[in-house]
Amino acid sequence: MPNNETKVMLDREELTLQNKLRESLTINKIDLWPAVKAAVEKDEASAVPVRRGNLRIPRRAFVLAAALVAALALMGAGILNHWFVFDSAGNKTVLAEDEGFAAREGYAVMKPAASQYADGDLRYAYDWVYDDSWIPGGLQIPGNSAEERNIPGLKQSLKLLPAGTLAEISANGARYTAVQGSFSTDYETLKKTVLPNSLGIRLPDVSMIPGEYNEHLSFTAGYYVTEKDYAARKELASESADLYTLKSFSLPDSVQNQIGWYALEWFRADKSPVTYTVHLAETDEMYFPTKDEADIVKSITVEGFDKAVCYEQYNKAFEAQEISVFLWQKIDPVKVLDLGYNAAPAVSEKHYAVYILDAVGLTEEEAVRIAAG
Repeated sequence: MPNNETKVMLDREELTLQNKLRESLTINKIDLWPAVKAAVEKDEASAVPVRRGNLRIPRRAFVLAAALVAALALMGAGILNHWFVFDSAGNKTVLAEDEGFAAREGYAVMKPAASQYADGDLRYAYDWVYDDSWIPGGLQIPGNSAEERNIPGLKQSLKLLPAGTLAEISANGARYTAVQGSFSTDYETLKKTVLPNSLGIRLPDVSMIPGEYNEHLSFTAGYYVTEKDYAARKELASESADLYTLKSFSLPDSVQNQIGWYALEWFRADKSPVTYTVHLAETDEMYFPTKDEADIVKSITVEGFDKAVCYEQYNKAFEAQEISVFLWQKIDPVKVLDLGYNAAPAVSEKHYAVYILDAVGLTEEEAVRIAAG
């Protein structure tokens, strides 16, 4: 056994060696924030949040971007002490407070060591029912608050726009461009809107959803637009008022066949949901921000899909487990225009349709059966 003096010397020698090793390493630091910030600004217009438990997750009229979650991670990294990162094999890596986590192959779970959310701040996917600013079809009024978005004349004009109409809106200092989608509370009507479509987007097997989920049915579907479609737009009408300006354009009839996203929602009387969404994605990467190491994320195999993940967490709002099933389906690559708050629409190429089923009150087996459609 070394005495205390020898031990101190060994500690110093070990520290010197560690410092030499550290100095010999070359660490490439990449600032992801400019790209992430641009992606977040682009998607804010198309992401009206539906809240799941304590997490705010865009669901209605949205593109679920991995960049958005990456942005949350990067913005939170300076506040939290550590990030725990889990890969698909269950291996855990601890990142320091000044480290970010870049996209890589497969998928991962990112968990802050300290809670960002107050336990009492419980929210429900059902909350949108009481949101006066919501416009059937997915269009939005730009604004940083409910008061700013409360423009009755503009809201009424947007509600009257037919599905497939391009709208250019200027309000509250922002310019927002989007295509009015299709909204229904009848699944068969939705089915006629969505099927068939140019990319082979599927619908879930509605007969598998238990009958008690029959409150506030909501079925919204939207379209993607190509450069060719945008170039062929024709102005329909123009409105100018004190608080806003609105221009509407017709698009080619072919756009009606170009389903790019949908959001389907069923609820029980206690507000617990089954929600099913689809969006187009460039890659099969996705991150899951979690709060609890008891959360389960695992790869599964689902026939007809190229990748599948099952995610299970405890939902405090309902005091029950919540199952989420994520499915990736390869599609023929398509170049689409990213609208939203862009000064000029940008082009991105999509390679996957990503289906997401969230359910409280269903088993994993039931959720997978519904998700596989």
